[in-house]
Amino acid sequence: MTRRRHMFFIIVDGVTDLLEWLPLPIGERKAKQAERVAKESESIRHVKLADQTSNVRIVGLGNDDYTMERKFIYIDSAKKLAEVCKGVSPYLDTLFAERCETAYKNVMACKYESLKRK
Repeated sequence: MTRRRHMFFIIVDGVTDLLEWLPLPIGERKAKQAERVAKESESIRHVKLADQTSNVRIVGLGNDDYTMERKFIYIDSAKKLAEVCKGVSPYLDTLFAERCETAYKNVMACKYESLKRK
């Protein structure tokens, strides 16, 4: 295996959930991810922060597979995970904060709309 391929393997491995975490509730899973990534390299934390930034955006846009409660739990847990990665990229720190704020607003708006319909 070339050095470059080995580096990619290490990064992918570092950001991938362990199999035993899959049955855990999302909040616990994110806590395990944060605990694990805190011990990893800056490169791994960089990729994890980018991943969380993308995921929070998707959840905020209305991932219909998630209940309202799960969306809030996901966003809150992602914030804790992003905190562990803070500082690896000022750009991603800012982008994550913006996406997180937008996600909260969107989920709250959906919650408000669903309450109005009742």
